[in-house]
Amino acid sequence: MELKKSPKADLERHKFVFRLIGASIAILLAITVIQWKSFSDLKTHSIIEADRPYVEELPPVVYISDDRKPAKPKSEKPADLKTKATPAVKKKLVVVSNTQIVPNAEKNWGVPDYIPKGQDEELTEPVPYVLVESMPVFPGCEGLKGEELKLCFEERLLKFVADNVKYPTMSKVMGVEGRVFVSFVVDKNGEVKDVEVTRGPDKYLIDEGARLVNSLPKMSSPAMQRGKPVPIQYGLPIKFALH
Repeated sequence: MELKKSPKADLERHKFVFRLIGASIAILLAITVIQWKSFSDLKTHSIIEADRPYVEELPPVVYISDDRKPAKPKSEKPADLKTKATPAVKKKLVVVSNTQIVPNAEKNWGVPDYIPKGQDEELTEPVPYVLVESMPVFPGCEGLKGEELKLCFEERLLKFVADNVKYPTMSKVMGVEGRVFVSFVVDKNGEVKDVEVTRGPDKYLIDEGARLVNSLPKMSSPAMQRGKPVPIQYGLPIKFALH
């Protein structure tokens, strides 16, 4: 038996129409979705910006002006000023070659220029070396007397200083030069003591001068006055120079 299909029931002829309808619906849905998403993002973004605005906080600028007039220094009357005596610096001193031993004229040794003959009272105060009858005997000057002993003492003293001096590093770096003035005593036993610095260009040179004088050897014999040992006072200027 032969089957016959009604032309109205043949769906194949409407296939192209169905495809157009489906494509149209798909495009419409896609456009709707895109527009909806864009609107949603824009709305959300505006809400976030409104809720959390960005505010840049700048530090406040402060201008400080001082309208106060400077206080005038209080003038003190000369009568109100009190000067305190500066204590003597007791340190130990420094030495260099080409130096001369000189008496310290600034000190009052408290020793009379003339002592009556026959007076047996012992001298306890140091005598300026220019007044002593016989100089101390520096090691190496034994057997000499008078002017020869004095010259030998000075030469040996200066040689000892020149051989043992150590120019302080800090003074070298800073280029410090000058004289250091030291006084010291050779007691009745020939020992060097009471080293005192009267002045100097800086602390390091003063300390070196004191070290040198304190390291002097014991004298072979002390100074003599009227045949008796006496303490004797020296003033020694030490010149420091950089070459």
